[in-house]
Formats: sequence, structure tokens, C-alpha cells
Amino acid sequence: MYTEFKKRFKKFEIMNAKEKAEELCFKFQGDFNLNWTMSKRCALITVDEIIKETPKLIPDETYIDDICGVDYFINEMYDYWIEVKNEIEKL
Repeated sequence: MYTEFKKRFKKFEIMNAKEKAEELCFKFQGDFNLNWTMSKRCALITVDEIIKETPKLIPDETYIDDICGVDYFINEMYDYWIEVKNEIEKL
């Protein structure tokens, strides 16, 4: 889903969703000395907040895509964080 995002921004190292999920959980576990269940819960809360603040743009016929594809970028980031959430739940 976020492969187009990765193609457009190759110069940035983007973690895949599983790597990001693990990183968040390990950070909460290590930085706050939490057990695994609590660190997963904190990571889920964090990702839920990111998702809530990232709008999902629904293209319509009257909307003209801007030259940079900002709408596509936002949708890719939204999809990325949904995937991160799914990966955290699998851990």
C-alpha cells in the first residue's frame, strides 16, 4: 500500500510496518520499563492518535490533484499507520 510513497521518497529510509511496530513496542518497553503487554498497549494508543490526526482523503471528481500529489502522500501515510497498527496487534 505505501510502496508508491517509498518510491517517491527513496532518499529517506522508511521502515516497513512490522519494523515500525516492533520499534515502538521496544521503545516503550525499554524507555519506560514496561512489560510487553503494556508496551504494546502504549504503542497502539500512539498509533491510534497518529491515525486520528492523519486525514484519509477521498478523491472525488471535482477535486484536482495538486502537482506534488499531496493527497496521495497523505493517503499513503494513513495506510502505512493502519498497517503498523495491524502489526502491533499481531505481536
